Amino acid sequence: MSPSGRREFSERFTKLHVTVGPSTRTLETLHELIAAGANGFRVNSSHTDAAGVGDWVGLISRARNESGKALTIRLDVEGPRVRCSPNTERLTVGPGDVLAFAEDRSIAADVYLSRRGALKQILEDDVIEVNRGAVGLRVLSTGRVTRLEAVNAGEIGVNCAFALRGRLLDLPFPSRRDRADMTAGIRAGVDLIGLSCISSVEEIERARAHIGVLGSRVRLLAKIETAEALGSLSDIVATADAVSISRGDLDTVVIPAQRPSTIARIASEARKAGRPVQVAGRVLGDWNATGYVSSEVVADLWSLLELEVDGLSLSDETAISRNPVEAVQALDRVVRRWERTHVQGLSRSRTSAADVDSALALSRARIPMFTTFATPKEDSGWLNLHWGFPRDTNGHIERHEL
Repeated sequence: MSPSGRREFSERFTKLHVTVGPSTRTLETLHELIAAGANGFRVNSSHTDAAGVGDWVGLISRARNESGKALTIRLDVEGPRVRCSPNTERLTVGPGDVLAFAEDRSIAADVYLSRRGALKQILEDDVIEVNRGAVGLRVLSTGRVTRLEAVNAGEIGVNCAFALRGRLLDLPFPSRRDRADMTAGIRAGVDLIGLSCISSVEEIERARAHIGVLGSRVRLLAKIETAEALGSLSDIVATADAVSISRGDLDTVVIPAQRPSTIARIASEARKAGRPVQVAGRVLGDWNATGYVSSEVVADLWSLLELEVDGLSLSDETAISRNPVEAVQALDRVVRRWERTHVQGLSRSRTSAADVDSALALSRARIPMFTTFATPKEDSGWLNLHWGFPRDTNGHIERHEL
């Protein structure tokens, strides 16, 4: 009991999810991240292939089993998204520079796209945004080699997002690669598959049909990051099993003045539909450059927690930073500080259904709730996605001090 008379808990209720990458590729680092407070891990298939997906999920599963914690393992598939990579490790451009883009690497070009069929949909004077708007390019001419002129200075790195301003490229989903990645992830033991850049309920249903063919019960998370998804928000949220608010990608389709209200609307729709919701995208601000959490970042995080989101997801802060463990520790401290002042009391509930357990987390109303039964082991990773007490790999709620 705290001096104020409130009950205080040794555990954090808001879940923290970590994106793996070059900075987290060892079992030792994964264990350090778990000790720092990670509740789940995210594998981004855009930066590997199906074999790599299997390797990553296998390594995380080993860390999960050794830790005894019900960590959520999530795989994000590329979806109807295009990425681009320069013919060097990094390409610096300035205003007026003209670059050649191609899809076939046998053709001489400055930058290559990850998927075929995109360049033929591009028209002269279209504007292309690379790396979530960091570099803008105007189309000068089209063809197998498309020439674009940079409108601002910036850098194009490996696997940068490539988007057409004002409209979506018409690309099939799930693609052959998406299906291969989902199959590899399911066979390796993922709990959740994130669908990137989706715009319709039909895309979710097609992904679910592929999962069904494999005889899997893996849930689907809809990443809300396009104008089309915002236009069909209620239907998409109701069809998916979980929701992620991808702030970095939303910044390219929502003006800054509308960003807070848009994020609040997505969180509200998810809560209303009974879906767990995460927030991703520069959660720790300029962490990779500074290794520091500013007061502005703390204020931003507190505003997100006020929306009663279930979790926060770190991306580059853990995948490619020099100090991924410290990033998790920093986020853990900020979230705990908020929970100490906003989460009060304790409610206990007896029930016998995992779905009711999820509902308790969704109806928390500032009061942490937990059940007194053990959920099925295969559901423990999924339930650990929700706000509330973490579980062990057998589905039991972990022991807590009050």
